[in-house]
Amino acid sequence: MSAYDTDDPCAVGMRTTYVITILNEGTFIITNAKLTNRIPKQMKFIKAEVDAPKNKQANKIEYRYNKEEHQIHFDSIVFLPPGDKVIYKIVCEAIKEGSAKNTAYVIYDQFKKRIIDEEGTSIYKE
Repeated sequence: MSAYDTDDPCAVGMRTTYVITILNEGTFIITNAKLTNRIPKQMKFIKAEVDAPKNKQANKIEYRYNKEEHQIHFDSIVFLPPGDKVIYKIVCEAIKEGSAKNTAYVIYDQFKKRIIDEEGTSIYKE
């Protein structure tokens, strides 16, 4: 898993997109990969998109946003063959200055511990 933000630093009132990629670098199919993403409290969730160039099933993934927890829960990827990837794009608007940290967690059947990737964003007032 890898993650980056498209605009950093980011001014209050502006948007950035957190791009999270799950890539199966192994030699076996990954099953039931599930991404959860915690949005920084300095950000407001706008929307999310999922792109899976080779995996039509993954293109239909839906998500639920829990405003109280600042978390997005994506449906599982049923299978992810070796070499395939799924790209999540989470668009947020900066609402408070400071140091923000986006945290993505993934778990799948073949590896039961959470894999974590964090991305920092500096937010400033203009």
